[in-house]
Parts: sequence; C-alpha cells; structure tokens
Amino acid sequence: FDLDRKQILLAGFSAGAFQVSYLACLSPQTFAAYAPLSGGFWQPQPESCVSPVRLFQSHGWRDTVVPLEGRTLRAGQYIQGDIFAGLALWRTTNECDDQDPTSFQETNGFMRRNWTDCAANAALEFALFPGGHIIPPGWSDMVLDWFEALPTQ
Repeated sequence: FDLDRKQILLAGFSAGAFQVSYLACLSPQTFAAYAPLSGGFWQPQPESCVSPVRLFQSHGWRDTVVPLEGRTLRAGQYIQGDIFAGLALWRTTNECDDQDPTSFQETNGFMRRNWTDCAANAALEFALFPGGHIIPPGWSDMVLDWFEALPTQ
C-alpha cells in the first residue's frame, strides 16, 4: 500500500498492547510511535530495549483483566507484568534524566504524566484513567493529538 511507516502510530488494546510493547522494544524504528492501552510486558520483562522510542502508555486504574500490578494466569504458567516496572524500562530505554515525570496534567478524566528530559527523538507519556479494561471515551483523540504534536523524524 506504499504507506510511510514514519507517519504511522501503532496502537493496541489488551493482548494487542502487549504486542505493541514488544515491537516498540525490539524494533522501535518500525513505526513513528507506539500506544499500548491496557497491556505491557509479560514476566520476565525484557532487561533492555533496542533504542529510544516514542511511546504513550495508557491504563485503567480499575483494570482487573490486566491489573496495574500484573497477575498470574494458568497456575503461574504466564505472568502479566507490572505496568510501572514497564515504565521504568521505558525511562531507561529513553535515557530519561530522572525517574520523576517532568509534567503532570489532567485531560478529560485522564491523569497524564510526561517525561521530556529524555534522548532526542524519544517521547514518553503515561495516562491513567479511572475505568477498567476498556478503551475509554476520548482515548483515541488524546493519543492522536499527542502523536500529531510530536516533532517529525
């Protein structure tokens, strides 16, 4: 289809968010940016990722399908990872100067944290919303606004 991958935001929900996270980690140059929603890494989590990435992670506070803390499935055969541990990996990958976000804001019920003290061409934002395992109203517009505001690569 002759699409320019440098103009594509790859997003995924739930199991798709896990896939988006791994692709962002292992092949960050495949797309311009990544937006996992309600998913992250499985345990054991990768120890490192290939290079800095532009990523907008979102998650529901009340998600019981993919809890923020992770959970075990099938008697410990599979373990969903801790979303905050994943954010720590993204901060390291993106060479952020500090663990603390550089800004906080609330947008239409989304509590957003942003790290801007990171490597050139990297971007990292986390949005927490009060709901559960859903694609919340306004999510796609919020993420698209974030993506369109990123500098072109």
